[in-house]
Amino acid sequence: MKRFAPAGLNISKSRSAAGSISTVWCPDNISISYESRDDLMDKRIADSLANRPDSYILPFFWQHGESHAILIEEIIAIQNSGIREFCVESRTHEEFGREAWWTDFRFILDQARERGMRVWLLDDKCFPTGYANGRLTTGAGYEHLRKKVLRHHYIDVLGPVPQAAILVNDYLRAGEDLLLAVAYRRSGKDCELVGDPLPLGAPSPDGFIYLDIPDGVWRIFFLVRTGQVNDCMKNFIDILSPESCRLMLDAVYEPHYQHFAEYFGNTFAGFYSDEPNFGNTAWTYQSRVGAEDLLAPWRDDLPDLIAAETGLRPDEVLSRLPALWQDLKDWKSLIRTAYMNVVTRLYQENFSWLLGDWCRDHGILYIGHIIEDMNCHMRLGYGSGHYFRALIGQDMAGIDVVMQQIIPGLSEMKHAYLPIESPGDPEFFTYTLAKLASSQAHIQPLKQGRAFCEVFGGYGWAEGLSMMKHLIDLLTAQGINHYVPHAFDPKYPDLDGPPHFYARGGNPQYPLFGDLMRYTQWICHVLSGGCHQASVAVYYNAESEWSGGKYSLFQGVAKTLLQQQIDFDFIPADTLYSEEAAVAGNKLLVNGEAYQALIVSYSQILPRQLLNRFHDLAVQGLDVIFIDGLPEQSCENKDLSEINAAFRVLPLDRLTDELHRNGQDDLRFDDPCPRLFAYHIKRGSTHIYLFYNNDLSHAVNTWFRPKHPIGSEFLVYQAWENKIFRAGTRGGKLPLVLEGGDSVIYVVDAAEVRPDSRIDPYVLPGTNRRQLDLRFDISLKAAGEPAYQPYRRQSGLINLTGRDNRPNFKGHMLYKTELAIADPSAYAFLDLGFVGETASLSINGQYLGSRIAGPYRFALGHSLSSGLNQIQIEVVNNPAYFEKDKLSKFLPLPPSGILGPITLMGAQEE
Repeated sequence: MKRFAPAGLNISKSRSAAGSISTVWCPDNISISYESRDDLMDKRIADSLANRPDSYILPFFWQHGESHAILIEEIIAIQNSGIREFCVESRTHEEFGREAWWTDFRFILDQARERGMRVWLLDDKCFPTGYANGRLTTGAGYEHLRKKVLRHHYIDVLGPVPQAAILVNDYLRAGEDLLLAVAYRRSGKDCELVGDPLPLGAPSPDGFIYLDIPDGVWRIFFLVRTGQVNDCMKNFIDILSPESCRLMLDAVYEPHYQHFAEYFGNTFAGFYSDEPNFGNTAWTYQSRVGAEDLLAPWRDDLPDLIAAETGLRPDEVLSRLPALWQDLKDWKSLIRTAYMNVVTRLYQENFSWLLGDWCRDHGILYIGHIIEDMNCHMRLGYGSGHYFRALIGQDMAGIDVVMQQIIPGLSEMKHAYLPIESPGDPEFFTYTLAKLASSQAHIQPLKQGRAFCEVFGGYGWAEGLSMMKHLIDLLTAQGINHYVPHAFDPKYPDLDGPPHFYARGGNPQYPLFGDLMRYTQWICHVLSGGCHQASVAVYYNAESEWSGGKYSLFQGVAKTLLQQQIDFDFIPADTLYSEEAAVAGNKLLVNGEAYQALIVSYSQILPRQLLNRFHDLAVQGLDVIFIDGLPEQSCENKDLSEINAAFRVLPLDRLTDELHRNGQDDLRFDDPCPRLFAYHIKRGSTHIYLFYNNDLSHAVNTWFRPKHPIGSEFLVYQAWENKIFRAGTRGGKLPLVLEGGDSVIYVVDAAEVRPDSRIDPYVLPGTNRRQLDLRFDISLKAAGEPAYQPYRRQSGLINLTGRDNRPNFKGHMLYKTELAIADPSAYAFLDLGFVGETASLSINGQYLGSRIAGPYRFALGHSLSSGLNQIQIEVVNNPAYFEKDKLSKFLPLPPSGILGPITLMGAQEE
């Protein structure tokens, strides 16, 4: 990619160790200088210190048909944030696929090319992906390619009744037909069905089915084949039909290639699919086999495909299809699991590989994500049935975190959030969701380690930069290394999914948003390009839910492991069956990863093929651990006694103790740190750790021992300041001190390295502290205003949007005061205490940086002098005080301004 200097950024020069001058980007008022130490320094650390990371951020750029002048303004705003690519959101452009769209998109591509930027494109006119730019709407000529489903009805009858007649016409609507009528005997145990099917013939012209009802209670099923799905999904492609899926290419992909082929593979980076799904039902995340109201995705050869999966005849499959809804003894698990395997593999082939292969054949990439919410990733409806199969054709693994799915720090209780079924469960959103994407990035070679998250959207304006940084830290500490921030929107005001980062200049936090983006680029660059170090693998156990037995969702295992800093990857069955998975040295090897155990969440019923594979792995020396009990039966009702003998069983509450005891871990901490997230990669002989403290109220202060050898010193990378420091080890352990909500990166060499005196020692606050009682002259500058206006003189610390102040204020707050210091060398830090919401500090005219999240602590360096010191602090508050958008009602707004306490801190002596 062409190097460029974004408008509004100064070009700074730094001298390399060899004496040459290199060019780096620096925001206004910030100077970054670094002597390149390629001989001693990890190259990616050196890249970030010199502000030369690769690109890891591609925000959404919404389109409404704005003037080209406005589009240029927004592109410059993206560029000034240190971002080098963006994803154009087509959903909001009414002329998508028409002449005005081709004109606007060509203009965007040309502007990006001039600036050395890359452009991605959301791949449809309507949300979610699958609308195929309206090809399936009535009158377009493709109605025959709409999705089809099976609906079931049933009645219970008491026999014997000879020559009975059952009226069936009322079960059928216009355009529907009866696929199957069949009866099963009820056992009397709940709704269990037993015995052989009793086939019923086709209805007579008068709408009756005639039969002799045998003795007993019978449930008669009517399976109706129909195209009638929820109105909001009827004009979307049929995932089971390759011809229907090809409409995506015909309507969107091919026309863009015809118009813009010269940009493909250079300026145009690729397409982005947003939440494609089966779409058989809507307004629920619970569309799963076994659900009473399931509309089962259908195509007419499914009985043949399921027969091939199970060894049954197609007619046997057809007669047993009621098992998709009801408890058909001896057949429920087999039919449901086989059905889900078939339809998810069709999704994989018809959609994911189709679009991905087309993109790669045309020199571009294919990315996107599905709806993962609350385990929808392994269900039908809004889901795609199987996370790993649905994303297999993509070049990055993806998720989204939007609409208050994750509330930083709120990780132990379910909480209200915006999507259709509240509450949200932190076990899934905080401890599982990101690991789905990072796991696929680790285990599938096509992904090349790339895992992205669409982030920030739909939280409302109440989601200021503080929450955004917490989200970035939390997700990156679970392996996410690319981000799609949601969104740059040239329409302001716009109620559609705020916050919007620039908002035509209407977001006063925008200048520091660029600081957050540069920080994100730096940490993603440092944590990419190595081998992830996971202790164990966790089985991606969709089959336990599909089979209809008792089961525990695997997020319980995920949370238990992560709260003990035992990292893992999810592994699906397809990977275990493949040649990519092998056991060597009692470890499971997959694509360079090495796992010391395979953990399976509680599953009463699993497929025999899968259990056989678990058994093979165990026999080869892998520790296969089942949680809270062994499987009781296979889907095929085969005996499991010989297989189960090879496995270990552990209760969930003993799992991590056993892993630690057996050395099946990566890190050992002296103290419990249940809210601490740790992510570890290895690059050459260098180990790199990211630590994030998700407990926003309590610090971590402990020591830990890694499994690999360490020297007497290691490096501490403070990414927000983009500075590197050196620190010492003790007795094979490393210290870790993290304030609530803070993060840090450690760079640890496996061998002793020569201490580098040119790198400053890492300094923490000591016990010498002086709490300040300052009076400030406070001025305010509302968003859009050109200058500050005096507000209070000699004021104490107050909430400036409190009841008696300016509750509707959105903008900048300038604090000025003087501070008398006798001995400047006594103090190393200034801590502002609680700030709402961002703070930038200058002392005696020297800019000391910004903070957008706690701790609001600044290293003083040599800024203080003896006598009076001029202190200036600029604070930007949360925009929701002014915006009052409907999405912000779900989050409390922080107070505005500095609330303190403000404290001078000395340096820790050791």
